[in-house]
Amino acid sequence: MVIEFPVSDREEMSDASERSAALDITTSCIVEAPAGSGKTGLLIQRFLKLLATVDEPAQVLALTFTNKATAEMQERVLGALSATADGSAKDDGDFARLTKELAEAVLARDAERGWRLLQRPQRLNIRTIDSLCGEIARSLPLLSGEAGVTRPVQDARPLYARAARVVMMQFGGNDEPLNAAVRTVLLHRDGDLLFCERVLAEMLGTREQWGSLIPLGEQLTEEHLEQVTLPRLNASLERVVCGAMEELRDSFDEESLLEIAAITEQLAYADGYKDYPHPFRECGGMPLPPGCGPDQLRYWKAIAHALLTKDGWRASHNTNHVYAVIETKAKARLKDLIESIQSDELKDLLNTVRGFEGAVYPREQWEVAKALFRLLERALVELQLLFAREGVCDFTEVALAARTALKENAFEAQSALGAPLRHLLVDEMQDTSSGQYELLQTLTSGWDGASQTVCLVGDPKQSIYLFRQARVDRFQRCMTTGLLGEIGLNVLRLSSNFRSTRTLVDELNGAFTRIFPEHHPLEGDVEFHPATAAKDPVDGDGAQWHLKAVPPGDGLMENRRVRRRAVREEARAIASTILRWRAEKGESSSVAVLTRARTHVTEIAKALRKVGVPYRAVDLESLAERQEVLDIMAVTRALLHPADRVAWVALLRAPWCGVELAHLHTLVAGDDRQHRSEALRLRLRERAAMLPGAAGARVLRTLDVMDGAVRHAGTAALADRVDRTWRSLGGDLCTDDVGRENVRQFLRVLDAMEADGEAVTLPSLNRRVERLFAQAGHAANAVDIMTVHRAKGLEWDLVIVPGLHRPAGRDAFTALEWLEIANSDDVLLAPLPAKGGQAEAVLQYIRKRRRERVYLELKRLFYVAATRARVSLHLYGAPMADSKGSPIVVKGTLLSAARPAAMLEFQTAAGIPVEEAPTRGIALVDEQDTFETGALALAASIAVEDEEEKVFHLPSFQRLPDHVDPIASLHASQPAVASLSADALAPRQRFVRPQGTFGARAVGNAIHAFVERLSQAVAGSIGSGEAANNALGRMEREVPQWSAAIHAMLRSGGLPPAAVERAAGTVERALLNMLRSEDGRWLLLPHRMAANEAAWRSGVSGEEVRVRLDRSFFAGSKPGAAGDDTLWIVDFKTADRAAAEQDAFLAEERVAYEQQLRAYAAIRLQMLPAGTPVMLALFYPLMGRMVSWRYEASEVASSEVVIVANGTGQFSLFG
Repeated sequence: MVIEFPVSDREEMSDASERSAALDITTSCIVEAPAGSGKTGLLIQRFLKLLATVDEPAQVLALTFTNKATAEMQERVLGALSATADGSAKDDGDFARLTKELAEAVLARDAERGWRLLQRPQRLNIRTIDSLCGEIARSLPLLSGEAGVTRPVQDARPLYARAARVVMMQFGGNDEPLNAAVRTVLLHRDGDLLFCERVLAEMLGTREQWGSLIPLGEQLTEEHLEQVTLPRLNASLERVVCGAMEELRDSFDEESLLEIAAITEQLAYADGYKDYPHPFRECGGMPLPPGCGPDQLRYWKAIAHALLTKDGWRASHNTNHVYAVIETKAKARLKDLIESIQSDELKDLLNTVRGFEGAVYPREQWEVAKALFRLLERALVELQLLFAREGVCDFTEVALAARTALKENAFEAQSALGAPLRHLLVDEMQDTSSGQYELLQTLTSGWDGASQTVCLVGDPKQSIYLFRQARVDRFQRCMTTGLLGEIGLNVLRLSSNFRSTRTLVDELNGAFTRIFPEHHPLEGDVEFHPATAAKDPVDGDGAQWHLKAVPPGDGLMENRRVRRRAVREEARAIASTILRWRAEKGESSSVAVLTRARTHVTEIAKALRKVGVPYRAVDLESLAERQEVLDIMAVTRALLHPADRVAWVALLRAPWCGVELAHLHTLVAGDDRQHRSEALRLRLRERAAMLPGAAGARVLRTLDVMDGAVRHAGTAALADRVDRTWRSLGGDLCTDDVGRENVRQFLRVLDAMEADGEAVTLPSLNRRVERLFAQAGHAANAVDIMTVHRAKGLEWDLVIVPGLHRPAGRDAFTALEWLEIANSDDVLLAPLPAKGGQAEAVLQYIRKRRRERVYLELKRLFYVAATRARVSLHLYGAPMADSKGSPIVVKGTLLSAARPAAMLEFQTAAGIPVEEAPTRGIALVDEQDTFETGALALAASIAVEDEEEKVFHLPSFQRLPDHVDPIASLHASQPAVASLSADALAPRQRFVRPQGTFGARAVGNAIHAFVERLSQAVAGSIGSGEAANNALGRMEREVPQWSAAIHAMLRSGGLPPAAVERAAGTVERALLNMLRSEDGRWLLLPHRMAANEAAWRSGVSGEEVRVRLDRSFFAGSKPGAAGDDTLWIVDFKTADRAAAEQDAFLAEERVAYEQQLRAYAAIRLQMLPAGTPVMLALFYPLMGRMVSWRYEASEVASSEVVIVANGTGQFSLFG
């Protein structure tokens, strides 16, 4: 059943004029588009309208932040064009009618200009901001400071660690400034060398965030640091301190402040208490009220001392509490004043001001900061050297290079993107960091805002990426000023909600009006403007709170048991809610459970399994924790290191062998000390005879397969070898479709590591796999379970948000912490405190403001979660209760963010009139606070991972049945390649790829890798005709700059130093010859669907035949001919011959490799329409020659495609 939503019968949307203004392409605009307002549709309409006015599609650039958003936008644009072209476009509403009209205009422009967008969708300039940076960096290597284009690696953490290690290893050398810096930091951290190395490596990964904030390079001289940097930081600190005092002064009513200041001033002359410092001594002659200059800070700190204790508002002014003698009358008056002025906001401001020690950086802290500056600069240098040696980089380097290129020559950078930009659209603008905001400003520098326009779309209430340094205040500043740089923006705000029913919208309006401020938000907070629903109510819609205060137990351990019970009860209640919903609305109604942390779903998943509700856990379960991945990891380890005892034990215990524990004890010689240290594999055949018949046979079969795989080491790519071995063992028979997809994901990791040139070691493999998530289930009508961050942009009929009271993990501290001040260019910096010491005042302030920003983001995270619902929203929370029954809400939880709305639910349940006690009945505490409830507060803050019972249950033992033969199953299930007869699986003559010498293979690998890089550098950055020649000529000039990367790759391939120089010359000659060859230049052009090293698998449902094509694309039937309907399959060869011998040699080579390329074509044609023409070619970069011929379908015969069984019993295509 699909829930139908009646649309409101209002004649016109409440924001129709704003939507119309957003489609005025003669003006630039910024649009605040709240959840459900249809912002993607609006962006697509503006994109289409702009496309109909430009000369080239590339002149309209749409930027998103994720690949998913890019794909969605591209799909919707192409969908609109395709539906309009074939006459299937709907026009049953204003939006659909306008979209169709805009698509018709684009199609007319397409025909006029010959764009062929439906045939060449890659011409649409819709991309992520990371993709844009990469394009700019590749197009302008000289401007960006890059010595050629380098390839970003997926995981650069090993490189960061190596760079940090190099820096720390230089300690004690001849570089005295570096020695002094390391000495200062080590003394500060009590000599913890490993800690310093680790935090240095971590900071390299975030250098995009701090690189522009700290002094580097020429600014690192002592003179510059002391005369420029320190005064600038002091000025920032002074503005922060003075601003805090101004905010504090404005929070008092004038009369109360005057009276408090007068009492404090009089206390300067009172007697002190014993030998304690007199807190009011410096207040004599204090102006009434005090000012806000840096010299006034001491007065405000004295006022704060008179009003507050360490924990809250001061209840006693006895001499031993305030360290001064206060007269009875003054005590009484202070008590009355405190009762009249107290509020949480004023208390926080007083605490902030009294936390400052002054408006200048403490000298000791500054010396440590200077030392860290020098270490970070040296680490950056070492990282750059590593990048050059390895021929790689990280994505941060690409972004920084693009920013540098744009700063130095914005016009040329825009032109290098394919055509000078005329229009820019940016989605999710609220998520931009300072660096990305600067990139957008630079990209649009000099635009007039009319003939060259900008459209920024976002929702500040959905800014939830603070951990990526997203600056929501940047979006708000654009909304307030109506400017992006110098471009004037028409400020628009949408209000219609097309997602949720009116009942739900109205209830959420009421809740968020209490949670968000309506006007003048604090720094980092955002305003809320009520939405107007476009859909009428339906049965069962609305928001429901399920909140209860859990009564405390007796003692800490009992409280933990109470918490665990509450978690399980909540999970059962959620399962019941889902069952009732499905009974009423049907199983096809979409349902999602959205959590803040991945650790919050364990009990919910158990409860759903228990009642038979299928669920799909999206990006929640680590790939490394899946059993099938652990099994294939054991196979990988055993192949990499045949003496790995742990891996062999895991192999024997895995389902394909299933050795029982007692038998495993026998095999590993558990009682025989003499044999414990021996390689397990070498003793298995002997010791297997000691087991019962069936168990021994399983061990021997496993050993046979593994021995065959070990013997064939080096004959195929590691991923292929692991795949074949795993299947031969029966691994694919021991898991389901989801498990097999998880294994494929693991194999792709192995492939990527080899492609990146990264050594496959256990630590490096674990690092990569641990960052990936297991495949979600594919059950029909499954409940989606995911984090709120993952759910952004999605919607469901029923949304459940559990565990509102539960905290998530805490942020780790870095070596140097910083804070960018909102709505200014000021920045505060502070190093970590000394080991075992307290944080200095500046660092405390930075952390305090960060906590405030996290709290404000939690409100936005709650908004994102709640607004995913179309019909019904259920919110669950079960905080601990104090001794009076009031709920204890821990700061840092979603419940603390939703407290103003949740409070009404608690009060309603308790029968407390809201107007009588607007803040009564709910306590808000810090995680670290201790107060009279003691253990209760601690128990309330226990994270989920600490709440689980420490009882572990072994999974039920599984074993492949003895009668199942994995090898026979492989033979029986081997699918025939399309157009091949079934007997093609029989062993036949092998294709043999000439292997040559070790040096020749290293040269060949390098040529293949750098030809791929060459094609990537050319792709997308050139046009045709003279522009193509110019771009290829530029690449020819750049190849010599790749020398360092070429040398690095050859060295990593194992060539001795004496051979590297000669081999590097060969590789460089091959690349230059290709660029100077007419055929070579043609091959490098960005043809349709061009790909290098693309892997393809054969079969309808299997993967037993896999090939990797050096280069493939669609082009004309001959080199240089018009058209793009012919598939070209090109294999690169590194042979070289004298000019007189080349023709005869190429004829022989065609005969030698014709069979192999036919097999490639047969596999590739499975994915293409029947009758697709194919050209096969061999290209020789060292000779600059190509031989090509047409592939005829009649040539496909079973005798010509060779698929053979290898030593592991698996089938593979040799070539």
